[in-house]
Amino acid sequence: MIDPTGPLARALSSGSIGQLVAPDSPAFGTLDAAARRYVQPLSVAVVGRRGVGRDTMARALCERFGVAAFVAERGSGVLAGADLRVHVLAGAPRRADHDMLAASPRERTVVVLGKADTLAADAADRLVRVASESLARPVVAVSQLSACSTVSDDEFEFLRTLAADGEAMPSMSGHFLAPARPQLQMRADLIRRLDAAGIGRALTLLAVDDLSAATAAALTRYLRATSGFDALRDAIETCMPAVAAHRGAQVRASLELAAAAGADRDSVERLLQTGGV
Repeated sequence: MIDPTGPLARALSSGSIGQLVAPDSPAFGTLDAAARRYVQPLSVAVVGRRGVGRDTMARALCERFGVAAFVAERGSGVLAGADLRVHVLAGAPRRADHDMLAASPRERTVVVLGKADTLAADAADRLVRVASESLARPVVAVSQLSACSTVSDDEFEFLRTLAADGEAMPSMSGHFLAPARPQLQMRADLIRRLDAAGIGRALTLLAVDDLSAATAAALTRYLRATSGFDALRDAIETCMPAVAAHRGAQVRASLELAAAAGADRDSVERLLQTGGV
């Protein structure tokens, strides 16, 4: 791996690779490509069985953490190039989950229980415990929709009107969209973006004038805070040393290939020996 305090890592991070090899060196292009790869945003492959909310998870990761997140199918080329994997569960792990995780780099994979807001707190805790024991690794409960939810001023006023009228979120979300209900389009938009669980939480807070729902911005902050993404951020942070080592290994491999091809071999081999690799 690359020593993060060594001259090669410093040059890659700062873009000053010209200090390592001459600009006209045949190895300059290899180093330049390695430098651009070394400093690019974290790339996250969202994986798991179909129907577990992978697309929403990728969107939430992009919006909340500013990473390059994308859904990747098992065996795809883009999966192999990702820095980190987020494996989404929708319940207790199945055989397919065990198989996918067995083929994933453990130190660069985070497992989450998605759509946790649709479960009672004790049920979510139980599933996390069962999944952690089954997989022998930590599992984080998250709500993808809550993580990227945004309540507009118009939606906030509509929700406040519903709460004042005593309307609660029905157990079946279809009843919330019954034809006799007012403002069906507004209701449909809220279901799509907040889901029944988010609407239910909002109506409960508004009914008792909770300060967490004093304004549209406050309600948005509350919903995002309940998403579990703070714990997910911590889980991702624990993977970052392994991510750095993975990127360093990619740089070393590209340098070794350049040397083997005879591209300024003396300079490259000197880098491999003295550049903190």
